[in-house]
Amino acid sequence: MIIECVETPERIQAILPELDEMIGGALITLERAQVIMYRPHAAAEDTRDARNRRAP
Repeated sequence: MIIECVETPERIQAILPELDEMIGGALITLERAQVIMYRPHAAAEDTRDARNRRAP
C-alpha cells in the first residue's frame, strides 16, 4: 500500500513522531515533487458551471 501526502516540509516533520508511534513495520520516504500541473477540483466544477450557464 502506498499513501502519498503533499504538504510543506515543516508539517511533514511535525507529523513524523506520530507516524512512528502508529506504524509498526513500514518504509517512510520523503521526496521532493516537481508539480507539472495543479488543477483544484473546485475550479473544474466552476468552469463546468460557467459553460452550462451560456445562453443558447
